[in-house]
Amino acid sequence: MSKKTILLVGPDGGIGKEIDRLLKKEYKILEIRRGTPVEDMGLVDIVIFANGNVELGPLLILGKSRIDQMLYDNFIYQIQKTKMFIHTKKIKHFIYIISNSAYEAFPNNTVYGATKAGLLHFARALWKEVGKDGIKVTTISPGTVDTDSFWKKAGQDNRQYCYPLDPKEIARCVKFALECDGNILELVILPRPK
Repeated sequence: MSKKTILLVGPDGGIGKEIDRLLKKEYKILEIRRGTPVEDMGLVDIVIFANGNVELGPLLILGKSRIDQMLYDNFIYQIQKTKMFIHTKKIKHFIYIISNSAYEAFPNNTVYGATKAGLLHFARALWKEVGKDGIKVTTISPGTVDTDSFWKKAGQDNRQYCYPLDPKEIARCVKFALECDGNILELVILPRPK
């Protein structure tokens, strides 16, 4: 039996690297980095959107270009590519790595949280549209994850409030969602408080 093919969008970050590492023995992984064309990827069974752009800070200091880039990276890109994949591929499962910021508002997180909340709403609606056709849709929303890119951009250390999640934990959630016979629409994984 041939391996199922996963299109992994965003394999370079801490979460994406761990997803790739964990799944590459059981699946054929095609990696999509920023700027890589995806139209000619061949047959794909599963798409995992692990890409994202974290820019934290008060709304009034975020420049227009930073806001536009977050909107594109965290929301518009996923919608555009999902539509393209539904029309051109035989995708059986979409997985979106979102954030607990989609569920809870935090200061200095207005735009990032809004993009993640929008993506969560999109995925819920998509599930209602395509679930009847046998297409699974899963969102995985982690709390604070211990990745270098997050700590560099956060400007503050949330480790004083919680024990950050290891990216391997999010990768295990992805594997669980792939192995489950039913459809898991939403998984939220939060760090343990101090």
